[in-house]
Amino acid sequence: MEDLDWILRVTQDPRVQVLFPPTDEPLAVWNMDAGRERLSSTTGWKAKLAWANARRAWLTPRGYAGLLLNHVGQTAARQWSWRVFFKLPVEAWRGGEPSVHELATYCGYWLVPDTLARRLAGWFARLHGQWHS
Repeated sequence: MEDLDWILRVTQDPRVQVLFPPTDEPLAVWNMDAGRERLSSTTGWKAKLAWANARRAWLTPRGYAGLLLNHVGQTAARQWSWRVFFKLPVEAWRGGEPSVHELATYCGYWLVPDTLARRLAGWFARLHGQWHS
């Protein structure tokens, strides 16, 4: 969330532009160690929800919905906070524009165990590599 917070803050300055280079090549590789703790992985869902709501004016409706369903939703699912299972999608619809993909991913966080999700992600990554090599 630190990177997202930084980009949201800096883009509030009208002199700042965010530019993306016209390339399909990766500019950086991010290794996500499964057991390594990061601030974004140790913050609870309530804090992430409060963070998103505090920055609501800086987010597009689609960005707000995606943030709730992906970042907040994944954390809530990992913390087994079932009482927000319906609350987050309702808030995403009320205050944003969630996509079908985001809603499906959200349900996956709750219904697919992490070990199976990691296996499926690895399988899809290998399959994607075969299609694009």
